[in-house]
Amino acid sequence: MACQNKVQYGRWVVNCGHYFGGRKLLCDDCYKEAERRYPQGWRGYPGDTCIHGVYTGGCGADYMCGRCEGG
Repeated sequence: MACQNKVQYGRWVVNCGHYFGGRKLLCDDCYKEAERRYPQGWRGYPGDTCIHGVYTGGCGADYMCGRCEGG
């Protein structure tokens, strides 16, 4: 979920999908697509939070959601 568009972040201009400050920066189109695919939201990048709102991604340990794991 990244394209070749540029994203303005403060005084910096970076490519869509670039990680900056621990989060993935997305252009408006990719952000809207991420909102559609991940309505539960996210903290650092789309898909890092499960449907129950539990943070499951990121660096370091892989976190699990008991409700997702329990079925």
